[in-house]
Amino acid sequence: RGHSGAVTCAATGREVQRAISGGYDGQLIIWDLATGAPLRTLSGHADAVNCVAVDWATGRALSGSDDHSLRCWRLDDGSCS
Repeated sequence: RGHSGAVTCAATGREVQRAISGGYDGQLIIWDLATGAPLRTLSGHADAVNCVAVDWATGRALSGSDDHSLRCWRLDDGSCS
């Protein structure tokens, strides 16, 4: 239902009732704050996610990882560039 390891970072968007969390499992999960349900899992990092920043207005997130990478995500479809 959630991360398979510890959560290391999170960002919230009260206006959109969403949150995104990153963890030791290398994944980011988008959450519905009203229900607590996970909405989408973003996979692509090869190691722990250490930070995440979100622009909820544009639907983009930037994450950093112990795998020495930054990834830019589209929250609507989970794609990464």
